[in-house]
Amino acid sequence: FTFRFAGIIASLAFLFYSNWRDFVSHGVAGFYNYAADMYLAQGNEAFAQSFLEQSRARSFRNNRANYILASLKFSRLDFQGAERNFQLSNGLRPTEYSLVNEGNFHLMMGRYFDAIAVLRKAEQRMSNSAAIKNNLGYAYAKVHAIDSATYYLSQARESGVSEKSAETNFFAMAAAEIIPIDADSVLHLFGSESDAVASNSLAGALLFP
Repeated sequence: FTFRFAGIIASLAFLFYSNWRDFVSHGVAGFYNYAADMYLAQGNEAFAQSFLEQSRARSFRNNRANYILASLKFSRLDFQGAERNFQLSNGLRPTEYSLVNEGNFHLMMGRYFDAIAVLRKAEQRMSNSAAIKNNLGYAYAKVHAIDSATYYLSQARESGVSEKSAETNFFAMAAAEIIPIDADSVLHLFGSESDAVASNSLAGALLFP
């Protein structure tokens, strides 16, 4: 009993020393997240957003709450609010999805250099993410930085997760930039059976028959 009692005292001491309010706040934030999920499943976005805001208030850089809020606000064309929530979602413990979609937000807004800056920072945090590399290659292609685009798309296609997307983006860039490539040879080299890849390859082939 004495050893158990001593263990309880030590655990409580650690809890108070570690700022117990943070543990409580994170726990309450998690409760609000689950409540928001329930209302989203019921199609009640207004109630869900209210609970997500409560969650964010308890844990300011809460990834889950901020990420969902960003998505909701973007769907309602509240672009300023969406951008702020995307930034907050990646402030402390980002996920690959939140990092990629903060970059995608800028791509969809046509702010390609902002997208590149965001995705470069994302790559530093998750250097093995093929999705980040693929989107970074796409963003570089949009600003006609062909060498950088090719570099990142080549890295992205090494992963099965983003291989087809990276190959599709490569052929789209080649067609847009009128790069003289032998589309059939490159398609054969890729060994892809994707309709999207083949379609963009055909577009390139028509430019250089």
